[in-house]
Amino acid sequence: MVIPFPVTKVTASQDAVNRMLANVAFERALTAEAADEIDEALRLYREALQRYPQSPGSLVNLGNIWLRSGNRNLAEAYYREAIVIDPQYLLAHLNLAEVLDFQEDLGGAIAVYKDALQIDPRCAEAHHGLAILYRENGELPQSLEHWEFYVSSVKHNPPDDRLLCAARNEIERIRKVLKIA
Repeated sequence: MVIPFPVTKVTASQDAVNRMLANVAFERALTAEAADEIDEALRLYREALQRYPQSPGSLVNLGNIWLRSGNRNLAEAYYREAIVIDPQYLLAHLNLAEVLDFQEDLGGAIAVYKDALQIDPRCAEAHHGLAILYRENGELPQSLEHWEFYVSSVKHNPPDDRLLCAARNEIERIRKVLKIA
């Protein structure tokens, strides 16, 4: 049997070159995004994905741009695609949970934060998000558990003293409601 067209294979060296060029495009996209050159950042993230489609970082950053521009549906799609490519990519889970919360899908957001905790049980951001969502859902014992874990995980290196203070106040408020000393 004669093959009418030459068969092209991606070799290991071609894959390495594509990854390198994708990393260059990704770094340039970060720079463009920081300079608020959003159209250029979008173009460069897409170029990075074209060169290396298995890049969850490019997908998450595209989702972030669309989220900032108000397109939550497109942001959600990019975050979900990043999770399909790399189910262990924690940032995609955290960002997806935020979008679902914005869309008032509390059950979906809770499920995604729980997925994030399967990846990293000590993830302060996931505990913080769950604490808030459980409180909003009226599930105070679960909220308290996550607030306490959040405070214990960030007390030595808080992201912001106001956040830590607010978390401690929330713990005290819930304990009073639940009549826990």
